[in-house]
Amino acid sequence: MIRSDYPLTITKPITITDAILTSSTVAADTTPLWSAATNYTAAQVVRRPNHHLYESVAGGTDSTPPEQATGGETPKWVDLGPVNKWRMFDPRPGTLTTDTDEIEVVLTPGTSIGALGALELYGVQRIEVTMTAGGIDVYHREIGLSASTLASIFDWFFTDAVLETETVLMDLPQQWPAATLTVKFSGSGTIGVGMLIIGRPFEVGGAEWGVSATIDDWSLKLRDERFGTVEFIKGEYSKRVKLRTILEPGRFNLVYRQLAGFRATPCLISPASSLQQFSGLVIFGVLSFDVDVAYPTLYYCSMEIEGLV
Repeated sequence: MIRSDYPLTITKPITITDAILTSSTVAADTTPLWSAATNYTAAQVVRRPNHHLYESVAGGTDSTPPEQATGGETPKWVDLGPVNKWRMFDPRPGTLTTDTDEIEVVLTPGTSIGALGALELYGVQRIEVTMTAGGIDVYHREIGLSASTLASIFDWFFTDAVLETETVLMDLPQQWPAATLTVKFSGSGTIGVGMLIIGRPFEVGGAEWGVSATIDDWSLKLRDERFGTVEFIKGEYSKRVKLRTILEPGRFNLVYRQLAGFRATPCLISPASSLQQFSGLVIFGVLSFDVDVAYPTLYYCSMEIEGLV
């Protein structure tokens, strides 16, 4: 394989289930479970085994589970999203699991994993990752998330602290399919984790310089037709990254099939493994690709990755 200091890796997330989430320091949700025999009132909130909360629209009794009654012209329930403990495993961005000072989760994937991504971090100063197999630690890594640039004593005293909001590890040992993974997030005060992703990384090829990174802004700009004044309504935004990788001809069929298999599937995509200075290029989204058979001994794969909101 053609090597590069900046390998592009794609990780399809493993769905975290009750069997995989061995433990979490985040308190369990105490919202009452839904019951078909209960006469609910409007705005009453219930919990379902899928770890989502649902709010009643009109109340009453009904044998239809809330997750099956959220659509149509007259929905009976509104999906409020996952409970706090499970928000970090929800594939939709913007759902943060929050706690005070520390969040620790223990996962037993039951399969080989080599990649871990932590996205949409809030107030997290340090991440500690430990993989244990047969009672022995086979992997341990601590990562400080300070992004502050301190060039002088003045900066030390007066520059606001800045923390990274994404980090990716691509070096977890994959030869331990029965291993247990412990991830600890530490900070001061309220901290939050938007997405914790694990899976087996697939390396496409070496990413070239000339990566293009931008955002799709979903904010609104409303201009008064009479006076010309402008009102801004800040909305969410999503990342968009364009790049080209060097592709070894002997891997053409493998890469082509793999990328086609990732279609319409949100994945964790990182064009720079374990490099915090390029954490802004880490993106969770869907991709499109175009393979260019440029030379007999050298192919290129151009990709555009659209982040989710």
